[in-house]
Amino acid sequence: MTAEELLERYVAGERDFSGVDLSDTNLAGTDLRDINLSDACLARVSLQGADLERANLQNAGLGDAYLAGVNLREAILEGAALENTSLAGANLCQANMRGVCGRALFWGAQMVGTDLTDAYLCQSMFDGANLSKAILTGANFMEVSLRRVDLRGCIGANLKSVTMMATILPDGTIAHADVYQWP
Repeated sequence: MTAEELLERYVAGERDFSGVDLSDTNLAGTDLRDINLSDACLARVSLQGADLERANLQNAGLGDAYLAGVNLREAILEGAALENTSLAGANLCQANMRGVCGRALFWGAQMVGTDLTDAYLCQSMFDGANLSKAILTGANFMEVSLRRVDLRGCIGANLKSVTMMATILPDGTIAHADVYQWP
């Protein structure tokens, strides 16, 4: 499916695009609120600055996708593949990211209240992100960078072998160590 066809059908009121292949398309800056892209192939897609609030991206393949500055507030990304995905500056507040996997960039992302239960995000970078009140139960954050990150009020944080500098921990203390073990 082309970007033009998707946008034409979306404007006409269609919202269910589950399973579509949008690889290598440019949807930067588009308004796609409430769209269903579950099980979609979104490899190498550009969604920079797009509005995907409350979108369903469950089990979507987002490898090498560019989602910098995208609004994914209250979106469903459960089980999505995020290998080499850029979510720098994205709004992921209250998003369901249970079981997501891959190495991704979350620089400066807003992730307040995001559910990352059982996420596998080894070697991902969260520098400057706000993860306050996020749910991290069962999440694998091995070799993750958490420099200048707000983790206040996180639930289930088990952070081992992560890089932290000026990071606010769940209990409100500040970590100043290159490699930190929490708790």
